[in-house]
Amino acid sequence: MSRRRVCVVTSGLPAPGEPMAARAAEMHAAGAEVTLLRATAFPAETPLPLWQARLPFRLDSAFASDDPADAAFETWLWLRDAPPFDAIHFAAAGGAGYWLTVARRCGLAFPGTPLVCHLADAPTAAPLLHDLRQIERDFLERRSAEGADAVTGPGRPGWALPARRWR
Repeated sequence: MSRRRVCVVTSGLPAPGEPMAARAAEMHAAGAEVTLLRATAFPAETPLPLWQARLPFRLDSAFASDDPADAAFETWLWLRDAPPFDAIHFAAAGGAGYWLTVARRCGLAFPGTPLVCHLADAPTAAPLLHDLRQIERDFLERRSAEGADAVTGPGRPGWALPARRWR
C-alpha cells in the first residue's frame, strides 16, 4: 500500500515552533509522504538547501515574492503542475490557500483532494485595516478559510463544513 501524499503550505520558515512545519512533522511521523511548500521566498541568508538539510521530509519553494497575493497565486500554479496530493493543508494566515479554493470551486483542480485550512489563533476582533495591502491580505485569509473543506484551530482537532449542494 502506498503512503498518503500530503502537501503542507506555509509562509513561515520551517523552524522549530512554526505551526505548519510542526504539522508536517506530525504527518511525516505518522507515515505520510510530506512536502512542505513555502509560499513565500526564502531569505538570501538562509536558502532552501540549508533548510532542507534539517528536515526529514521534502521542502520546496518556487517563489520570489513576499507579496501575499502573488504568493497565493504562485502556490496555485505550483500545485497545479505538481503530481496530485491526497490532501493539501494550508494556514489561513497569509491567504496562500485562496487560489486553491477558487480553482476547486471553478472545477479546475483538486476534485477529490481535501483542502484543510489551519487557523493559528482563535478568531478575535480584527484591528482596523489602514492600507490596501492589509485589506487584500484579510480578504485572502478569510476566503481561504471559507473555501476549505475543513478548518482546524487551537484546541480543536478539526471540523468539517457540511457537504456542498451546488455545482
